[in-house]
Formats: sequence, structure tokens, C-alpha cells
Amino acid sequence: MIFELQGFANMNNPEKGHLIEMYVKTKLTELGYDIFTPLFPGSIVDLILKKGPRLYKVQIKSLSKNDDSSYVIHTK
Repeated sequence: MIFELQGFANMNNPEKGHLIEMYVKTKLTELGYDIFTPLFPGSIVDLILKKGPRLYKVQIKSLSKNDDSSYVIHTK
């Protein structure tokens, strides 16, 4: 899994955020979502997802690891 990379715990928050966002984009693409991102930092959303006729605004807040080694992405 991507978060098992050595040194992840030593990364600063922006680096962790970018890595988590890339992981989320990869997984959502595998699930068939079209993904759109803002052109400039500071937007109120991190991603806009499209699947079929539906659009979803997503702001990624944090990530946590469960006891079974799965990960939970907390969004708003």
C-alpha cells in the first residue's frame, strides 16, 4: 500500500496531503469516476467527481488506519 512507504511518518503535512490525495485519485479512477481538480490552491474543494450524471464535491480532511490495516479517508 502507498502509505507503507518508508519515511511517510517523517513527511510534513503538505507532503502527506499530496500523497493521500494522489492515492484517493488513483482509487477513485479505478472505481470509474472522472476526476477534476482546481487549477489553483486554496479552493474549498480538493476534487470534483463525476460518475454518470452525478457530480460530487470532495474535500479530503485526513486519513486513518484501521486495525485490519485498511485505511479510511475522512472527507467533507
